[in-house]
Amino acid sequence: MKVEVLFIEGCSGKDNAEDMAKCLAAELGILDSIQLVLTKVTTYAQAEALKFPGSPTIRINDIDVEPDFERYTEFGLNPRTYKFQGKEVDYPDPKWVKDSLRRAKKDEDEKALLEREKIEVASFDAKPIPRKHGMSTFKSSKEKKGAKGKGGKKKDTGEKK
Repeated sequence: MKVEVLFIEGCSGKDNAEDMAKCLAAELGILDSIQLVLTKVTTYAQAEALKFPGSPTIRINDIDVEPDFERYTEFGLNPRTYKFQGKEVDYPDPKWVKDSLRRAKKDEDEKALLEREKIEVASFDAKPIPRKHGMSTFKSSKEKKGAKGKGGKKKDTGEKK
């Protein structure tokens, strides 16, 4: 799972955002499965290309943790502030980060399950490799009762009628 902290030079909230992401991942028991990426945004062209609304920004699997991220229409090399518990702060609401981590974990678990199911189906559908010296044959249970042997004669099953 990719956890990316995007920031500009001198961002006061970068360390808070990075520490928060690590702590919440550890709390959820997924710290070992995250890839923490720190991306320094240095040009306006880069900010536009990344749709970078300001510093710091946390994205999990390339999705911003802020639920209404779509409201941003201008991108650049600016500080980013968030409203948290009625105050403006330089880091996102920890609940957003935690919810984003949970969603990403659930998505990755579902992908892994689908992959396992594909492997199981592929294994089940696989044809056996013929043996060098012939293969065993199986007889159906219907052949046992009154089955005919070679030459069209009934086999003697040894049962008395």
